[in-house]
Amino acid sequence: EAPGVNFVSHLPWRDLLAHLVQSRFLFVPNVLDPSPKVLGEALCLDVPLVMHKEILGGWKYINAFTGVFFNGEEDVIAAVRACLNKSRNPRDWFRVNYGPYLAGQRLLRLLRSVDPSISEQSHLCLVESESAEAHRATGLREISCHPPSVKSVSRPLI
Repeated sequence: EAPGVNFVSHLPWRDLLAHLVQSRFLFVPNVLDPSPKVLGEALCLDVPLVMHKEILGGWKYINAFTGVFFNGEEDVIAAVRACLNKSRNPRDWFRVNYGPYLAGQRLLRLLRSVDPSISEQSHLCLVESESAEAHRATGLREISCHPPSVKSVSRPLI
């Protein structure tokens, strides 16, 4: 036990996310993990990362907006301090670089490889109708889909 540090045993996924969203950072000491999914989940929850520099995968997520690396026991405390002493925007960075708009663009490129006539305007974002009557009449309503507007975040610097 250490002051200010909470250790928990294996948690169901929902409980893990509940703990993660309350965390000041995610400590990732793994080395032999090929890009743990929890990295993206932490970034989406606006939790910065303190990650071992030798991890097999996932290192692409570390930059000035998302967290810091450490090399081993000798510099982990300094890395945590560096992470906590700087304002970071992990969620904004993740949305700009990996968010739903970019995923939609990748899907559109794939669909165009099958049917080049598909345009960006030819898709709908499907949402529930506002009322049962509207649902019966049209089934769906169209809403606009736009890229996230995050002005304070740029492409990764690494």
